[in-house]
Amino acid sequence: MRSAIAIVSAVLAYMVVGAAGLFMLLAAWPGYVEAAIVKSYSLAMLLARLGVALMSALAAGVAAGRLSGLRAAWVSGAILAAVGAWIHVMQVWADYPVWYHAAYVLPIAPVMAAAAWPFDRARLAPR
Repeated sequence: MRSAIAIVSAVLAYMVVGAAGLFMLLAAWPGYVEAAIVKSYSLAMLLARLGVALMSALAAGVAAGRLSGLRAAWVSGAILAAVGAWIHVMQVWADYPVWYHAAYVLPIAPVMAAAAWPFDRARLAPR
């Protein structure tokens, strides 16, 4: 049960931090608003979006790690990467350069696991 709660919490953390980060880009970067409408992002904007994704993955990894451990981070990371890959391939492929899709999807699970590692209960348990 703890793992299921950790996985759901990680997915929710990813979504909340991601939504907040994208909102902050919209609020703080006037040119971003126009670019977002037609998805004509500059390189700096694409990198900022990847930064938001990185922060989301870190927050999700910490949530999973603190609640259940490394395995929950890997599982929730795999879920988020699979959903992200599906969205990127099926829905937004033409909107972004190929490198962006890879830079968004591939690091999700490893970043989440890295963020969860310091909190991994199995690693920290006395032997």
